[in-house]
Amino acid sequence: MGPSCRNCGALPPEGAHYCPVCGQEMALHPPTFAEFVHEFIGHYIALEGALWRTLGLLLFKPGRLTREYLEGRRRKYVFPLRLYLTISFVFFIVAKLLVSPDVKPVAGAQPPASIKLPHVNDCGTPGYGDCTFIDRWLIDRAEAARRNPRAFAQNLDAKAVALAPYAMFLLLPVFAGIMQLVWRSRRMTYGEHFVFSLHLHSFWFLDLMASNVLLGSLGDVLVLLVPVYAIVAMRNVYGGSWLAAIARGIAGLALYGVALAATLAITLIIVISSLG
Repeated sequence: MGPSCRNCGALPPEGAHYCPVCGQEMALHPPTFAEFVHEFIGHYIALEGALWRTLGLLLFKPGRLTREYLEGRRRKYVFPLRLYLTISFVFFIVAKLLVSPDVKPVAGAQPPASIKLPHVNDCGTPGYGDCTFIDRWLIDRAEAARRNPRAFAQNLDAKAVALAPYAMFLLLPVFAGIMQLVWRSRRMTYGEHFVFSLHLHSFWFLDLMASNVLLGSLGDVLVLLVPVYAIVAMRNVYGGSWLAAIARGIAGLALYGVALAATLAITLIIVISSLG
């Protein structure tokens, strides 16, 4: 008899690779990076090319992937949340690679002469009024930037990229709620709108990732595809006339733009606060 199973304690035959009771692998070894890559690729590609089939509909037939899911044809495709998490993971990895690494502050570095901002010690002195909490917060951040402007800017980019995935994930249900409001006459459940939100954001990530990699006019065209694709996808998912789809689409995207701007502003405040 071989060693007992580490999972259930059974005693499998000598030389067994898997436990006959629970299926646990017997010859355990430290995990390697190659195993993670193999597991990831095999999970999405070996299953009858589910990833490629999913990406084909997502990229070239706006809204069709959502319709397939809502109509019950799901087993052939990657599930919406898993698709979003995979694509967003790749997107933010690429974004992080495009951001310059942190630069350490240089001892004795002098700020440019053009930067003339007050210090915290100036508050309440002749020529300066009393500082509020917001004034002091802004001056603290300004002093951090003044000590080493280049390092401050590059650290700002790096921290913003690190926080962006969480901010975008929180916007998914917001967009679904906007779609439910704009298309309320369709009597669809919030969950159905959320599926559309996952698919649409997945495409947006792929599109913006390609636009950042491709330079010149082609990259600009891909950026312009973001609202166009969204309106076409809405027409294919929610139906109705093209005029209604365009009007509702513009209204929905405008509301989402406000939510996105507010989220970016809050994210920027959090990031800048961490750099003091």
